[in-house]
Amino acid sequence: MTSGGRTTQQFLLKSFWNHVIRKDAFSAGATYLTDYWYVIRPTSMTVQTSFQRFVLGGHSMAYFLLVCMQATSEETASNVVFTPAKGNPGTEKTLAAFNTRIFLQLFQLLPDEILPPYRKKRAYISSILALNEVDKDSPYSKHVFQRVGHGWYTINPDLRITNDSY
Repeated sequence: MTSGGRTTQQFLLKSFWNHVIRKDAFSAGATYLTDYWYVIRPTSMTVQTSFQRFVLGGHSMAYFLLVCMQATSEETASNVVFTPAKGNPGTEKTLAAFNTRIFLQLFQLLPDEILPPYRKKRAYISSILALNEVDKDSPYSKHVFQRVGHGWYTINPDLRITNDSY
């Protein structure tokens, strides 16, 4: 982790999107992103929910979506107020929420070397989000994303990154 809880990879993505969207000449362009993406990407990330620990491979789309949500939460997301199911007063959290349209816009800007074209499709993105929902009863679910509305997701509010190698 770097300062502010962000990783080097998140800073690189954020810098790239600033370059492309805001035309910031001092931010990372496509060549810089492509040159350094695989150098700084960790092989995996260990995350823990309230009931289980999971390893997200650095090559997986769930990992990529999580990193993108963390990197762009301040600029591209809408905010939602999340109240835990138990309804404890005073435990509400304001969270950044994303829908598939936001991901499609961001991912179309990425070079194919970073994100292959098949991973930039709406159906693929939606399937990964749905598979990894908190409430998904599947042995393959990593419970990384919380669905907060039709097509809207946020990072699981109970998710913790537990390893230092990230």
